[in-house]
Amino acid sequence: MPVDNPDQPLPFGGRIQILGIEIYDTRVGVAYRLAPLPNVESVIREVLSDHDKTTEHLPTEERARLRAEFEYKMNRAAEPGLTLTDDLDTPYHPTSSSGGGGGNERVGRTQFEPAFPPGATKLVVHWGELSFPVELRP
Repeated sequence: MPVDNPDQPLPFGGRIQILGIEIYDTRVGVAYRLAPLPNVESVIREVLSDHDKTTEHLPTEERARLRAEFEYKMNRAAEPGLTLTDDLDTPYHPTSSSGGGGGNERVGRTQFEPAFPPGATKLVVHWGELSFPVELRP
């Protein structure tokens, strides 16, 4: 199924494209592409510098551990993954995800259960704060 406004810029640089929605009897699939990839390091360089300043009094090993945890959290914020909602407040749960890529792009596909229920008229794909509405046809 087609998606409204399927190509949007990401907050940490790069773009996301929702390539399509797959509707099955027991699940919903979402195919997506990130290209170019977000560049977290360039966007948050100042934030990382501030983090390093606040931990400069700590032992080297602890600073390294805290920096790694902080970078992990920032990377998760840059790539929060997909979630689904609909106009009936159906609780969708991801059941599988696959993907790959190279260079400056990544493609992926995530499946959610359950399938959208009868009576739902709008499905929304979310990537962090971004929304991609899909009008469901009976």
